[in-house]
Amino acid sequence: MSNCIISSCFTTAPCPQRGLKVKVGPELIDDWASSLADCGLKGVIVYDELPEEIIDRYDHVAFARVPPPCNGYSTNDWRFFCYRYVLSRVANIEAAFFTDLFDMVVQHDPFPWLAEQGGLAVGREDRMDAGPWMTAKLNQAFGDGWRGAIPADAHRCTGCLVGGIRSSIMPFLDTMCGIMASVHSTRPKLNCNMPALQMAIHAGMQGHPVHFGHPLHHPKWRTGGRDKEAFFHHVWRGNKSPIFA
Repeated sequence: MSNCIISSCFTTAPCPQRGLKVKVGPELIDDWASSLADCGLKGVIVYDELPEEIIDRYDHVAFARVPPPCNGYSTNDWRFFCYRYVLSRVANIEAAFFTDLFDMVVQHDPFPWLAEQGGLAVGREDRMDAGPWMTAKLNQAFGDGWRGAIPADAHRCTGCLVGGIRSSIMPFLDTMCGIMASVHSTRPKLNCNMPALQMAIHAGMQGHPVHFGHPLHHPKWRTGGRDKEAFFHHVWRGNKSPIFA
């Protein structure tokens, strides 16, 4: 397993955005899993509890059971600790992408491009200051300290698509988890993975090239835009979601 696409599925704790637990059926994973198979890629899903019918369903997807989110971490925060756990124990993963599970598909194998580019590759959205919610989250996590660390014209990174070669993705995970642990020590109820991601990518990865946007995805990928030549596509569901119990 030299390269793989890794995702997560936690069913024992509520989603921090909606306060509801995820209700998982095969139909929610099939698109992601089928897209990997079509591209000849291997996948890993870290999980806390899943039905056997899902675990036994895909020949090209490995399932890594991990402890459920604990110590007050949200499911969104916890996934990065689990990704670090998996990569630290599977030494032959040379490169990986972390993606969302229910609304992401792979359109083309990204790993030859990543091997040529090196470093990290991250999905991005609008500028950091385009909307108030991200700056509010950064203020909650870091006070005003983030303004001197993150460039004013930086674009917002998205946690649903982060990848890299091993020599860059492991330092990223160490940095990311360290930032979240630090924030969590003083703000234990804050869902902090998004502000931590901005700080890790924009201020914590000196010496590692970071690639954003195309050819990873369409510029408006989070709201329905599609580029069939891009490596990844976000399946836009609007405000309707069948995944919550």
